[in-house]
Amino acid sequence: MTQEPDAWLEGTSGEVVGREFKLIKEETIVGRSKESQIKILDPGASREHAVIRSSTGGCVIEDLGSTRGTFVNGEIVQSAELKDGDTITIGDTSFRFHCEHDIESVPTVMADEDAIATVMESPEMLIADGGESRCAQCGAALRAEERFCGECGTPRSGDKKLQVEADIPPGPEPTRQASAMPDVPPPAVTPPGPPPTHPSPATTSPTSGGIPWKWIVIVGGGFVVLAIAIAATALALGFFSEEEPDSLAAVPDPTEAQSTSIIDTTELIVPTAIFTPLIPPTLTPTVEVVELPSPQPTEAPAPSGVTLGGASQIAFVSNRGGRPQIYLINVDGSDEHQLTDLAAGACQPAWSPDGKMLAYTSPCNANRDEYLGSSVFVMNVDSQDVPSEPSLLVTTLGGGDYDPDWSYDGLRLAFTSWRTGRPQIFTIGVDGQGLRNVNDDLAFNWAPSWAPDGSQIAILSGRGGQEEIWLVPDDGGDEKRYTHSDGSDIARPDWSPDGGTILFEKVIGNIPRLVAISVADGGVREIQICQEGRLSFQPMGEPAWSPDGQWIAFEAWPDGANHNIAIMRASCTDYQEVTTDPALDFDAAWRPAP
Repeated sequence: MTQEPDAWLEGTSGEVVGREFKLIKEETIVGRSKESQIKILDPGASREHAVIRSSTGGCVIEDLGSTRGTFVNGEIVQSAELKDGDTITIGDTSFRFHCEHDIESVPTVMADEDAIATVMESPEMLIADGGESRCAQCGAALRAEERFCGECGTPRSGDKKLQVEADIPPGPEPTRQASAMPDVPPPAVTPPGPPPTHPSPATTSPTSGGIPWKWIVIVGGGFVVLAIAIAATALALGFFSEEEPDSLAAVPDPTEAQSTSIIDTTELIVPTAIFTPLIPPTLTPTVEVVELPSPQPTEAPAPSGVTLGGASQIAFVSNRGGRPQIYLINVDGSDEHQLTDLAAGACQPAWSPDGKMLAYTSPCNANRDEYLGSSVFVMNVDSQDVPSEPSLLVTTLGGGDYDPDWSYDGLRLAFTSWRTGRPQIFTIGVDGQGLRNVNDDLAFNWAPSWAPDGSQIAILSGRGGQEEIWLVPDDGGDEKRYTHSDGSDIARPDWSPDGGTILFEKVIGNIPRLVAISVADGGVREIQICQEGRLSFQPMGEPAWSPDGQWIAFEAWPDGANHNIAIMRASCTDYQEVTTDPALDFDAAWRPAP
């Protein structure tokens, strides 16, 4: 049987240098997303950049619609068969493909030793002299399908002509349950057994040395008479009276026992705002565990028309119309309407501090970490939620501009730009003047979040080979590492309105979670949002603070499929899914009160 080739990737450049990745699955996705089997921090790679499909015929790499393309030996490909020694380039990261095909060997037969010998021996060895196979015990002729001699019952393995000429050690006698060979009828003649050691009582005669039958009748009759006498005596003494003695305890009524063992469930009241924690997966439950239902959206946390968290509105992105577009919705799920209708799509909405202007990224064709070739636009949204014509923030140079975020005073924006050939953080005035690179270095930096006091900007950086949050002065200068996530995938930092906490997305146990770090602690102590209760097992991503710092909007998919916009208090209560459309909803941005 031909086996699949032994294949793997060897990192030759970027942060994967010297690392090897075994291709053990039929499909291996390479990219920057959390779901990729081979995750790379290269911003030049798309979230799901390419897939390598393995089969018995070899390996094939296929581009998954990436922004910058997939290259094999320096040539861009959509799909290509890989050969040993090929170089794969994704962004600025390169791999060398290795493949070793196994040499075909003798088939391995999963059966007992007798079956293996039968399969491996040559046909002429099954034929004895004269064209027949004979039993080695009695010499009787054997048919090809017989495993036992029909004359003496000796197993066929006793035939010297059935032994394999190779030195195969004899194995244990195969059992019918473990044998992979077809069932064989039992021997035609059953071997005679030993004679009985004791005669049957039914055949014993008075002269055979056994007990005479007359004595058996006399003794048996005596036992019967004695039993009748004992029973009569017991009846006379009253042992079988109908009344039970007072010393015997009464047997409780089964119905009463049952009624006292049932808990009255009507007395149990389960609060709707608290979810019972499940047993940790590392523990083995000793009682039956009833699976709780997925958390359902609660009632709206505030009636319509009441200000909540800001203007009680959230801008978000959805692909329900095909291309991603920006929508606006009330936090109670009402009055949803579309703000953009661009052929190239729009995403990453960011509100100005006064809630009157909205910055966004376009083109946008999916939910990604980077949008190469895109630009940042700004538009006004009036009190009637009517958007104006957008204006280009700054002419895009190089690879593109994206990730817009407003300064505390609404006069400047920070964004990620590829204009220097690698992602860097830039700031610029709303009027398009005063462009500045705040951290002109060799590291890849992206996803800025401006501190409320305007003194510094939180960014994601790949320096040191790990994706971490760093802090950089808003006017430029030396960066300071903020998180120490030990290699875990993190994304989307967002500074709280009071400046005391940075909230971000982090993969914990293969599940995206929301994690907060106190600025006063210097980024040392991480706190997972919703550590207990049902929400502790729910995926959460792309967090965004409400303008009053009391609420959090985020992307949620409790069923593992439908991505909606949800909100909850910072205390992990009053959870509610604001959107319920089956399309992909993401990039929530809570609108400040105008």
